[in-house]
Amino acid sequence: MSKTMKASPEKTIELRALILELIQFYESSLDAYPFPWEAARWYELVFCLAGQVGVSEIPTEAAHRMVSTLADLNLLEINTLAAFDIEDGKPDLKNPDLALMLEVLTRFGLSPEKANALIVTICEVAAGFQTHYQGNVQRFLRKYGRTMVKDLGGDLNLSQLTADERETALTNWLQNVINMPLVLSESKFEILCEGFETNPTDLVQIVDDLGLNLTVADDLLFSWIESEVGVAESEESV
Repeated sequence: MSKTMKASPEKTIELRALILELIQFYESSLDAYPFPWEAARWYELVFCLAGQVGVSEIPTEAAHRMVSTLADLNLLEINTLAAFDIEDGKPDLKNPDLALMLEVLTRFGLSPEKANALIVTICEVAAGFQTHYQGNVQRFLRKYGRTMVKDLGGDLNLSQLTADERETALTNWLQNVINMPLVLSESKFEILCEGFETNPTDLVQIVDDLGLNLTVADDLLFSWIESEVGVAESEESV
């Protein structure tokens, strides 16, 4: 299949269902990844932003619980936050979601002034991600992760490795040390996509829509392929 050929709607549905099935099957193994779900990266960013907008007024543990509470109430959805109107640096508290956010923040100990500032900041950052990265944090990380792999490969003299081996080694390192959401090998990922009768762009979009770390999806799909090959070889030997 051509790398640019678009997957059929049926194939997209089939592939999405397979990924969901693999997530369920390997659920207990996902804890090995620091951020298996991309929403967790966003929540961590919200926590870090909060630390600069008044949350120093409350204990760190309470600040984490505050962010978790906002998430549990579905108040940290990037696409929703990005759509809120913020005029003159003030949230529209007539909006029930923003009013509830304010209530949660003040209940955790923030002053109304600091709570309003944090709401505005969260909405502004969400709007930035929505505008530039389709509301997906890992799209931002992948963009610069690929640049890091390319730049580092040029800076280091790795004469004993092929270009693909060099890329794979450096990508694997970034995955391990900073949980960078990259596929381990671009060339092997393209082969994987051909096997699923899709292309990298469509497969990445499915993963992003599910909110799954691309590295996790890459690992799950390759594990599935290896298991399928193993089953086929066993059946042939019978």
